[in-house]
Amino acid sequence: MSRRSCVAMGLVLVGVIAGLQGCSDGDDGGDCHVRLAFEGERYAVNTDLVAPVPVGVSVGTADEVSCDGTDDVLGHVDVHGIEGVATSTALAVVEAGETQEVTVYLRVGLPRDATPPGWPSTTPSG
Repeated sequence: MSRRSCVAMGLVLVGVIAGLQGCSDGDDGGDCHVRLAFEGERYAVNTDLVAPVPVGVSVGTADEVSCDGTDDVLGHVDVHGIEGVATSTALAVVEAGETQEVTVYLRVGLPRDATPPGWPSTTPSG
């Protein structure tokens, strides 16, 4: 690969990283992530919930909305319930592909430092 191509790729990467860090999440001052709008509620990514997530059935389609307060619709995504947890509390998005990575969204306004009611235990049973 030529030096010019490497420099161009580096600039694109820096631009992407700067764009991802460009807005602030009003709830906790962290980086901005796309939010979900589903059945009149807003949901934000929650990376603090580390238990394996027992994904339930698809409950519908949510709008992906910007986090900058404008609520501009950026796209749509299929959302799933989480077994034992009300959809008014949290939703799961399962990425397509081999890994099927799960992203958890917690309803905006709920305490972010508390485990939601019905959340799966992090300790093994038995």
